[in-house]
Amino acid sequence: MQNMTLPFILISTLFAAQYVQAESISRSQADTLMAECQEFRKQQIEPLKAIEIDKCINEQGKEADYCTRFYKDYGETYIEANGHMQIGLFWGSPICDKALIVEKYFKMYPGSDKYEYKK
Repeated sequence: MQNMTLPFILISTLFAAQYVQAESISRSQADTLMAECQEFRKQQIEPLKAIEIDKCINEQGKEADYCTRFYKDYGETYIEANGHMQIGLFWGSPICDKALIVEKYFKMYPGSDKYEYKK
């Protein structure tokens, strides 16, 4: 039984190593990644914003211009009156997580021209 353990461990290690490969991301790719994140967020937020504007107009009886202005920044990050930051919607999505990690790396290492992102 012990003779089978070592080969099993080696084979398992080789298979696991395949899944821990890094993806190289350049600065220009990082910019594109952040743009994709922003577009994803916009697509997710717009229908929710439209619902809130519709409620404002139809359920609260307010003017359309007022409701549109009031919900103009719906889903974006803001600072509350008590000083706490309220993070915007959908920043926790996989594409935005990746974009934020890469952006943070390039800010920490301004001389670097690529980031190795581990999948």
